Amino acid sequence: MRYFTLRLAALLLSFGLGLVFNVTWRLASGSYYAVDEKLLSPVSQLREDEWHRLYEAAGMTGNRAIYESVRDELMCTNADGISDARPVEINMRGWCKRADGTVYEINSINGLYGRFNEKIMREHQSWALKNLSFVNSISTPRRARAYLIEHRR
Repeated sequence: MRYFTLRLAALLLSFGLGLVFNVTWRLASGSYYAVDEKLLSPVSQLREDEWHRLYEAAGMTGNRAIYESVRDELMCTNADGISDARPVEINMRGWCKRADGTVYEINSINGLYGRFNEKIMREHQSWALKNLSFVNSISTPRRARAYLIEHRR
């Protein structure tokens, strides 16, 4: 019995030392905290990716009404990437109207509305090339519609 207790103690000690060595090694090499970088992305980057996906899926549906609906929603997305208004036309110019009735001009240079949309439009082609796996996942109108139904607010 004593022999068994000594073997068990040696086994537990070896396991504990191996565990301590492994953790120390990983911490020193920086590989212990390997996480998905998308989880560490700023919220604004996550919103941009979300809008790129919605915009791409809307285009892939082949349905002009769906595409225009997503485009209009994106057009009146504020600088933080939040869609909180809808587009309206006043005197043949584009404006965004909030639910409380406030109206803002769409201005991509210094306005509350328009900058985010301009950024998405400017970067969308390169985004799509970097995210071909996503583009392939919605490559049919049926898949694109399903994506929109699941992810659109």
